[in-house]
Amino acid sequence: MTEKNIKNVSFTKVLKEQEEEVISIMADLFDDDETIFNMFVESEKRQAAKKAERRAERRTQRRMEKQAVAKDRRTAQRMYGLGTSVDNIAMVLDVPVKIVEKWLGLAEK
Repeated sequence: MTEKNIKNVSFTKVLKEQEEEVISIMADLFDDDETIFNMFVESEKRQAAKKAERRAERRTQRRMEKQAVAKDRRTAQRMYGLGTSVDNIAMVLDVPVKIVEKWLGLAEK
């Protein structure tokens, strides 16, 4: 007999000797199915809530970025109206000159 066969025979023998205990353990496992399912559902809910929160944060971030760009654009237009050069506006707002030119309608199309 090979070692694998000996182990299988030994395992089967133990299972037969402790059949009641094995059945009891299996019953306990199956009784816990509802608990396990509920834990899974709660886990899925938490993950969905985190995902929704991340999406909301990204939307908020994009909105804030758009608002910042719009504010810089308005500032560039006011500064240009006051006679500030495009180069100085770009330096103050820390944006490329081409962007300032685009905001001011000076960029070549």
